[in-house]
Amino acid sequence: MTVNIISIKWGKRYGPEYVNRLYSGVARHLSRPFRFVCFTDDTQGIRREVDTYPIPESVNQSAISHFSHGKKQHLFQNDIGDLQGTCLYLDLDVVIVDSIDCFFDYKPGQFCICKEWLPVRQQIHRKLTKRQRSANSSVFRFEANTMQFIVDRLNEDPQITRQFRLEQYWLSYALGDQMNWWPLKWVGSFKHRRPIYPLSLVVSPILPKSAKVMVFNGPLKPTDAINGRFVLSPRKFCRPTAWVKNNWVD
Repeated sequence: MTVNIISIKWGKRYGPEYVNRLYSGVARHLSRPFRFVCFTDDTQGIRREVDTYPIPESVNQSAISHFSHGKKQHLFQNDIGDLQGTCLYLDLDVVIVDSIDCFFDYKPGQFCICKEWLPVRQQIHRKLTKRQRSANSSVFRFEANTMQFIVDRLNEDPQITRQFRLEQYWLSYALGDQMNWWPLKWVGSFKHRRPIYPLSLVVSPILPKSAKVMVFNGPLKPTDAINGRFVLSPRKFCRPTAWVKNNWVD
């Protein structure tokens, strides 16, 4: 059975090479038939194997205007992109490093997503205050045409999202106990693989042995990891990282 890989590209932050390299990563690391769908406001430069569609716009904009990244909510609408069956969403800046077949075999039919990566201090605080741990929405799986209730809730009460800074925090709240976490070893955070400063000035980030997908959930992106550079301050420095260069290719 053919599965769906979903991505979304809007604005000027990511060029078409991010879509094309993500497609290549999927093609190398997924053994089953797949359809790659990108919802975008600019199709120029995207390889022809990718099915492109305009970004759906039926979500109340006042409900998501304050989110720094507020487009993923649109993907939960029914009847978009001719989607049927299982969909695996991947952020454009993830790097696939091993087989992703397991993401389709794990807890079939259920919504699965990454746990948010937190420093130890914040993890302890969450436990002491009994706050729910939020999700990171870089990699999640859902069944097409079963998530319309997320969009309906946004449209019915646009003010409800104002208490959440990021869309993934809202999603965690809206789904509650319907969320299932991916096994922690499958998805790694590049941000949390960098050695602590100043060791990061001389040691490159190490690829976790069991990782399938690496997420760039911070200011550093794959191009920064390949070339070696700092973003914002020397404490954000990243030495050139060979495993990113070897896996993030057309």
